[in-house]
Amino acid sequence: GMCFLKVGDFVFEREVHLTVQYHASRGGILYCSELSLFCAYAHTATLRSTTFSDVHMLTGPKLAQCISHSPRCCKLVFQYAQNIVTNAYAGDASVNLDLLSLSLCSNSLESTDIVRQEQLEEARWIENFHIINNAGEHVAAGDINQIAAIWDKALLKEIDSDGLIRAFESLFPELEPNWGTFEAYGASRERNQALASMVSFVWLASG
Repeated sequence: GMCFLKVGDFVFEREVHLTVQYHASRGGILYCSELSLFCAYAHTATLRSTTFSDVHMLTGPKLAQCISHSPRCCKLVFQYAQNIVTNAYAGDASVNLDLLSLSLCSNSLESTDIVRQEQLEEARWIENFHIINNAGEHVAAGDINQIAAIWDKALLKEIDSDGLIRAFESLFPELEPNWGTFEAYGASRERNQALASMVSFVWLASG
């Protein structure tokens, strides 16, 4: 199975006189023998604990049981297993496969369909956009002080719904009725829904 070395000092020894010392109490949790979750893997090193230690073990059948209720998770683990086994055995034969490198595991994970799809979706995110008025000028939203002033007026009942709408249209350029983002895309209905939601929230919150 796969070991989670949580606490203690450990030594990995191989017949070719390769010795790796690991101090879990200083370096966090180390995962070893991950290949044993996915294939009939023969250990290439002997693991010895040189101090009192805390080690958890996960077996292949237990992993399968954990992910059995999530088809999406099963797909991810299955593709990751294919990638990591292929990448591990395609590398240097002298490498200790009981201790896979972080880069090998990361590359194997990033090659799965689910992670690729998430990266593609993130690449399509709009981080920011500029709103330009009829004069060709960039328009910024109102600052927090202006918004707070409108909120104070609502609490004191010094502004009505029409006044709130006009204030929101001036504070939020995307709601401007002539050249705002909604109007630019012909989404007048959605613009009105946004304004109605904002006005309703103010009156509900202000009592």
